[in-house]
Amino acid sequence: MKRHKPSTISRRTFTKAGGASLVGLSFLTACGSDADSDDDDDTLPADGDGTDNDTDGDEPHADGDEEQAELENPVFRIAVLADTHIIDEFYEGPEGNTIDSESIMMTVERLTACREHINSLSPTIEMVHICGDVIHNYPSKEYEFFQENRTRWDVCKELLDGFNCPVNFALGNHDYNISGVPREFTHQLFKEKFGIDPYYSVDYKGWKFIYLNHFLGTTCDHDSPIYNEDRGSFGQEQLQWLDDELSQGMPSILFWHYPLAAIAETEEDGPLDLRSVILAHLDSVKLTLAGHMHMWWDAGSDEGFPHWLCSSTRYDEDAAMFLDLNSETGEWSILNEDDMTQFDFATEPFDGE
Repeated sequence: MKRHKPSTISRRTFTKAGGASLVGLSFLTACGSDADSDDDDDTLPADGDGTDNDTDGDEPHADGDEEQAELENPVFRIAVLADTHIIDEFYEGPEGNTIDSESIMMTVERLTACREHINSLSPTIEMVHICGDVIHNYPSKEYEFFQENRTRWDVCKELLDGFNCPVNFALGNHDYNISGVPREFTHQLFKEKFGIDPYYSVDYKGWKFIYLNHFLGTTCDHDSPIYNEDRGSFGQEQLQWLDDELSQGMPSILFWHYPLAAIAETEEDGPLDLRSVILAHLDSVKLTLAGHMHMWWDAGSDEGFPHWLCSSTRYDEDAAMFLDLNSETGEWSILNEDDMTQFDFATEPFDGE
């Protein structure tokens, strides 16, 4: 498995290929911004956002039997989660309503149960992907606090390390505190704790898995006249990087956090936008996945490409999507689609068949 960090590339000549209309955004307010911490000190580590550091971590090694099995069977299985919202002993509630206040206290227990179930399945789950909000808000605005205490970052890292396979994730709004701390603070913290860049890709068995970040564009820039942290945008550097990744022609799955309805149709800093980049590479893009709404929703019918919203383990320990991917043909299938309750977080347990 090979992980690729982003790098700056020259602007590519790009012809926009259509676009997709947005649906109304009023339904997004229930999953909005982070609550600010009461801490006022806004210190930042000296080494910036960490996006230039090496992201290669420990890689899995197959023995002879596993390598032979891979040759005989090109199909492998993955799981997709979203919105784990891990907390720690410093969490102070309550949330905005009763079910949120109750569920937030269960996030560690439910992710643990989900992990143990995934670890027990046969065939083996070979990768786990999370569509953001792995942790829930910031207990402090002082960077030293996260170095001196066992916080939800450390709790989440321990939970994810307990999976029997690699786990990768995109960043969500609760992983940031856009209105409270600089984005570079978040980037350095996730680099230190998890070893990831703000966006990156992973190649595995002929597939490419791309973890995008829609908090890097002008909508999340405090100095921008269109600042709106509930509206996602990516910025030209990231979109050019995405175009280059997809130009490699590998079957690809894209992960980010907000649903497409909350992603800006155009970017203020240049000609590229998410939809047009994807539409220019439909041979490569097999599926796009997001979270944030805490429910299952097959939302791709109007977009020109498959787009699913994933439920949340915060509310349901069974909330996982299971897919089989074919390394030879680039085909994919959702194994437990019939177990998902559309427009709800409820999920029936998956037995592995």
